[in-house]
Amino acid sequence: MHSYSHMKFRLNRSRSFRGGLMATAVLVTLTSVFAGSMQARAQSERLVRVSSAQPADTEQLGARFAGWTPSSQTIPLSITLPLRNQAQLADFLQRLYNPSDPEYRHYLTGAQFDSQYGPTQADYNNVVRWAQSQGLTITKQYSSRTILNVAGSTAVVQRAFGVKIANLTMPDGTIVHSHLASPAIPQSIASVISSVIGLSNANLRRYSHISPKQNLRAEFQNPLGLAPKLGTGPAGGLAPADVKTAYNLTGIVTTSTGTSTMQGEGQSVALFELDSYVQSDITTYANQFNLGVPNLTNVLVDGYSPKPLDGQTEVVLDIDMILALAPKTHIYVYQAANLTPSVLDMYQQIADDFNTTHASVVSTSWGLDEASAGSTTITAEATAFAKMAAQGQTIYAAAGDQGAYDNGTTLSVDDPASQPGVTAVGGTQLTVRTAGGAYLAETSWNSFALGTLLGPEGGGGGISSVWPLQTWESGTFWSGLKITNRTVPDVALDADPQTGYDIFVAATVNGVPGGWQTEGGTSAAAPLWGGMTALVNQLRAADGLTTSLGFANPAFYSIGNTYSATSTTTTYASTFHDITTGTNLFYSAGPAYDMSTGWGSFFGDAMVSELAGKGIEALPKGPLTGTVTDTNSAPIKGAIITALTTGNSQVAGTATTDASGAYTIQLPVGIPLNVSADGDPTSAIKYAGMTVNNVVVKTSGTTPVNFTLLGVSPFAQNSINFITVPYDFTGVADFATLFGLTTPLTASDPKLYYWDPIHVDYVQTPVSPADTFHIGYGYWVKFGSSANGWYLHRQGIPASLTQPFNLALQPGWNMIGDPYLNDYPLNKVQIDSAIAPGNPTTLAASTLTSPVLYIYTGGAGNYTTLNDTTGVLPAGKGVWLYCFSSSGATMILQPSNLP
Repeated sequence: MHSYSHMKFRLNRSRSFRGGLMATAVLVTLTSVFAGSMQARAQSERLVRVSSAQPADTEQLGARFAGWTPSSQTIPLSITLPLRNQAQLADFLQRLYNPSDPEYRHYLTGAQFDSQYGPTQADYNNVVRWAQSQGLTITKQYSSRTILNVAGSTAVVQRAFGVKIANLTMPDGTIVHSHLASPAIPQSIASVISSVIGLSNANLRRYSHISPKQNLRAEFQNPLGLAPKLGTGPAGGLAPADVKTAYNLTGIVTTSTGTSTMQGEGQSVALFELDSYVQSDITTYANQFNLGVPNLTNVLVDGYSPKPLDGQTEVVLDIDMILALAPKTHIYVYQAANLTPSVLDMYQQIADDFNTTHASVVSTSWGLDEASAGSTTITAEATAFAKMAAQGQTIYAAAGDQGAYDNGTTLSVDDPASQPGVTAVGGTQLTVRTAGGAYLAETSWNSFALGTLLGPEGGGGGISSVWPLQTWESGTFWSGLKITNRTVPDVALDADPQTGYDIFVAATVNGVPGGWQTEGGTSAAAPLWGGMTALVNQLRAADGLTTSLGFANPAFYSIGNTYSATSTTTTYASTFHDITTGTNLFYSAGPAYDMSTGWGSFFGDAMVSELAGKGIEALPKGPLTGTVTDTNSAPIKGAIITALTTGNSQVAGTATTDASGAYTIQLPVGIPLNVSADGDPTSAIKYAGMTVNNVVVKTSGTTPVNFTLLGVSPFAQNSINFITVPYDFTGVADFATLFGLTTPLTASDPKLYYWDPIHVDYVQTPVSPADTFHIGYGYWVKFGSSANGWYLHRQGIPASLTQPFNLALQPGWNMIGDPYLNDYPLNKVQIDSAIAPGNPTTLAASTLTSPVLYIYTGGAGNYTTLNDTTGVLPAGKGVWLYCFSSSGATMILQPSNLP
């Protein structure tokens, strides 16, 4: 089995570093040669040295001097400018993701961010003029004004920045160029330039290939060819349906328009890529799994010319993982050359393009350990991530595939995963019950046993050496010591290539034959979290929420902080799989957060629902007013009003009625809500609650919603009740939930029976159709001593008061009931033929059914007949009716006939 990892952009270091002394000697010599010209320049103008992206440990790279860089060679550069008002920006971002703050999810537009925190246009213009005065060509300007792309020959660049640039031969034979000493610029503009990126291209972003030769890893791990087949994909890996099944992400959710399957419609995702792909590979994947036509847009950065190389498998994997969970999402595939300036340029362009692409989710599977990335590049990247967070973009980054040793030798973590504005995704090993089946277990991913053969593998994680502990982090303890720096990963997902995902790559890449192959790595886990988040944002939009999830870590850590070692009913327990076993080669997994798997992997539908419900606090509020009365128009004091988002994912507000039955509740305006009314549970008088769906609070004035509740006496305890309910609970609540019972039901719990005329027998809960209450039908219920009645449930849907109610009657006896809150006169009941409808008659005149109905009065066989001319269908009570027609019939009740 071939496997593929998080595509790291790492230098191929010499393990022995025997070339280090030579490299150091070369650099010292070159520096001394160049010192004279720098000194002469400094005497003619006041110069200030600025930061530059330089190899963090060039002296240890085994590099050899390969001559001076040709004076005519073109060198592309990115000049970065610092953000303004950085203290205010940090405070704003903290408030932006604090649910209790008025600024919560009040995202900025890109123009607002640039105006408040970007460099001024005057400062940007000054840098442009200075660059042009030095003979540099302006290749691109950014709306954010934080980057200026320039290019020039080696001679022009050396003169402009006071550096000398030499070529170096790396241990793998590649030629790179690197500058000596830091660049120098005039003091007059030094305060508005933070760094110059691109004077060195030694730290190219690369990937570490888990299977460097054809199936070598699988041969060593499974010498008998017994690699596990977890999925139903062509190569035995996970197919999209397998991922959804394993992680409980069926995509079935309740929105304001009803129950639907979400596929990412209306959403956009941006992928960060340092290579390209072949379109037909994506089409093959989509066709294999019936995902439809992929909606892809290529965005080429810095004049990149697409040519799929040895990183193309990574690009294909990223795209396919988004399609696996959200196939209808619009995917913007950003592509650039593997150069440090282009890395920064691409992140900034993704942020700046947001007003056009609306890519609310960003995923990157390319990374480099913090030390090799260097503080200059890391700081420049953080500028783009701050803008993403401010305008509501979520960005996931693969945490790396070398476990706790991201640089390959020492404890270290990956950039950009460790960035404070990024969600780092670690790795797990998944176990399912059967191939393509349900989730069974997960453990932290590592392959230490193969370390001496193929290098250590595992999900990235550990402690940042750059970033301090963030406000949303709980603080992690390790070996009894409290950690004061940011830790990663934040979350995790299956990444072990032995339990990985099937994709298709036609070309032979790195010696791996083309075709279907199973891939792994945190580079698969990150885009899968991105695809899940696209569904979150789709559900938010369906529920009328105008904001996306945005930076995800505050929400994840808020959920994580609900963890309880003694409870399985917390929000954390229902949304995360807590991985508690295994290591990432150093840090162990454990309860709640750990530096091996973060908070864990997602429990799909529950996670989507939870994250989709966040954000309504940020919407403006308006008053919902009304009254709650009984069927005699008497006010009900202490009734509880509850408003939920239409996905029932978050409580939008609650209130109780006063002595006059009136209430006022402040609710988010402009979004559909389900508003329920329930009687006071402490009152001796009980009421059946009711719900009004799709209530939208107006932006001005008041929005009235009145409720009329049916009063019910407590059911006879330890006895049989023949009842009906004036609300439909189809697909909303089962019998146990409806009556507030513990589940699963025990022998001593209440029993519910429904007469099935088709099978001429009683059906007992939880077997369908006795699993839920259906409006218009009657049920036998036997309650124990603790029964409270149906008033506890708040989600029932009342019958329409504008359309007739039609009830299908089967041949023989039928248990029916009044579908309304009020008694319905029997002389207004109509009966129509089921096979020749259109000529209904009254109940008394119909030959299709008996005119005699029976109501239960208690005790064995104690029934009373109802008069078909003066009697009524009593609200809340079940009734027997016999149908003579062998084809059945239809009972019709017109709401206009209600008293």
